[in-house]
Parts: sequence; C-alpha cells; structure tokens
Amino acid sequence: MDLLADAAYHHQLAKQHPQGYEASRSARASVVASCLSIECLANCLLSTIDVNGPLASEVDKMSALGKIDIFLLLRGLEAIDRGGSAAQQAAELIKARNDYVHPKISTFPADLKPFEESETHFVLPFTVNAEFWPALKIPKQSLVWDSTASGRALRAVASFFSSILIDRLGASKDDLAKLIMPRVEFAHFAMPAVYEEYVVELGKLATDQIDFSFLQLQ
Repeated sequence: MDLLADAAYHHQLAKQHPQGYEASRSARASVVASCLSIECLANCLLSTIDVNGPLASEVDKMSALGKIDIFLLLRGLEAIDRGGSAAQQAAELIKARNDYVHPKISTFPADLKPFEESETHFVLPFTVNAEFWPALKIPKQSLVWDSTASGRALRAVASFFSSILIDRLGASKDDLAKLIMPRVEFAHFAMPAVYEEYVVELGKLATDQIDFSFLQLQ
C-alpha cells in the first residue's frame, strides 16, 4: 500500500510541473513505485501460503508474475493469462524497473534547435524521439517520463491488481486486509496500519480515470 500511495503522491507532483526536471523527477519516483508494487503484490500473496525449505528459496528467485502463478495454482486457480492486456502491461512494468536499476547506454534520435543565449548561460533546446513500451505506451527512456507516463503506469497497476485480487480471487474487504494491507500483529489480534493518506492520494487519481476503489480502503 505504501508503494501505491507513493506512486499516486508523486504523480500529483509531476502534474504540477508540466515540464522540466521537477516533472521528470516526480514522474520517475511515481513510475518506479508503480513498478515495485507488482513485485510487492507477488511477495504479499506468497507470504499467505505455506512454502518452506528449499522450495521457498527456489520460488523466491522467480519473477513476480511467476510467483503470482505459483500462488494461483496452489489456490486451485489458473495461471496468469500472459496474453491479456493487464498481464502484458505488468510484465512491461517489471522490465521498466529492471532497465531503470540496470542502466545501459542507449542511442535514440533527437532534434536539436539553435542555441539560445542569455546573460548568464547558454541553452541548447532539443526534442527526443523516444522508444515506447508497446502495451504501457510510456517511453522506455526514463529521462523523458512525465505525468502522462506516471498516470499510465498507475492505471496499469490498478488494472493488474484488480484482475488478480477481484476478478481471479474474488477478494472481500477482509480478504484484501489479510492479503495486501499493512498491519501490526500481536499475540491474539492484528491492527491495520492504513493511513488516511492512502485514501486521499489514491482517491485523487479518480480525476485521471484511475480507479483503486476495489481496494475498499473506506
């Protein structure tokens, strides 16, 4: 939940800065949090089933989607449909995360404009022709991520989470609390650690047609 709320928060910051470094900085923080939320979901789901010993070590090495497959199969459900839109977008979010933490030199076209000179510095305007992830429709180059990219990443996360938690598992509010909500557990009871900021930040996404209401935070 923290990652979803962080992604939503930084998306709003990116929207406040249509261009420039501040927009890119906030968009990167949002997209990366969205990417990490997929793996976090996988680990949360796996933590609810009894996998121990050498098998647990092997499962931990699997991809996020592979972990979710294991969870679904052990629950008597079919594995993820890799051809579905939600799964394709989730897979691209995972690839985007991997590319971000394992940066490589890449070359892509750019259109340079004439120098602009002021009293204190030179400016070299340019536009970049970025390559896009086909399902997500966001640039592969994090340099040019903006609020459009962070919004599309969040929309993809909402779609994937809903497809697993609601469409496949039919999770109730209590089920969601056990599966993905942070909580503090004592000897005989558990106390949810759901902050008001979760509700506020995820609620703001409705203006961008991004719907996390299925999490039933209220």
